[in-house]
Amino acid sequence: MFKRLTILLLLILVAGGIYWQFLGKEPNPPEENALEIPVLPGTNGWGEERVCRRADSFPEEKREDIPMKILKYSCILILSLVFIFSGLGKILSPGDFMENLLKYRVFPLWMIKAAVIFLPWAEVLCGLGLLLPFFRRPAALLLILLNTMFIIILAVALSKGVEASCGCFGTLSEEISLQAISRDLVFLSMALFVYLS
Repeated sequence: MFKRLTILLLLILVAGGIYWQFLGKEPNPPEENALEIPVLPGTNGWGEERVCRRADSFPEEKREDIPMKILKYSCILILSLVFIFSGLGKILSPGDFMENLLKYRVFPLWMIKAAVIFLPWAEVLCGLGLLLPFFRRPAALLLILLNTMFIIILAVALSKGVEASCGCFGTLSEEISLQAISRDLVFLSMALFVYLS
C-alpha cells in the first residue's frame, strides 16, 4: 500500500513538474478498471463442458455481495469521472483557477501557485488510479484527504463571506455555497466506502 501510494505521489509530482514547464514556471490569472469481473463456471479451454448453476445454488454470502459490488463499482466510476473532469477543467484554464483561489483570501501566493500546478494532476491521476485495482486504495486515500481539505477550505471561505466561484470544475464551477460543501461530503463518503471495501 505504501509503495503504491508513493508511486502515485511521484506520478503527480512528475506530471505537475512537466505542466509547470509548459506554463513557463509562472502560472498567472487572466488579465480580466479494469473492473474485477467474477469468473463464471465454464470451459477451461480444453473442451470441457460449461457448467451451469442456478442462482439459488450459490452460497448465501455470495448472493449478498452482489449489491455491494454494484455500489462499489458505481462509486468508483462516478468518482473517477468527476475528478478526471474536474482536473482537466483546471489544467485547461489555469489562469481562471488561480484567480478563483486568489479570491478565497485564505492562501499565500506560493501555495496558490503550487495548487495550480499540482492539484489538477492529483485529481486526474487519482481518477485514473481508481480504475486500476493496483492503485485503487491509494487513489481513494488521496481523494479522502483532498475532499476533506476542500470541505474545510469551502467552509472557511463561506464563513468569511467570500463571493467567488468554488473553482471545482474550471469554468463550469458554481459559487461557494452549502450545496458545494454538501457535494464534497458525498464525494468524501464515496471515497471512504471505496477505500474500506
